[in-house]
Amino acid sequence: MKKLIMLIVAACLMAPMAMADTNKQLQKALNKEKKEKMKEYKKENCKFLPAHALSK
Repeated sequence: MKKLIMLIVAACLMAPMAMADTNKQLQKALNKEKKEKMKEYKKENCKFLPAHALSK
């Protein structure tokens, strides 16, 4: 019984580490996609305006 409880506790402690790794990979992929889109927009000579410029 004691081994089972220790196994469950160990699994609970390891789960956030696995999720952090997945989150880091996702963030890296999103940044890469953002960079590619920005390059594409620059090639097309698109200009981005700040949000406050649109409200005037």
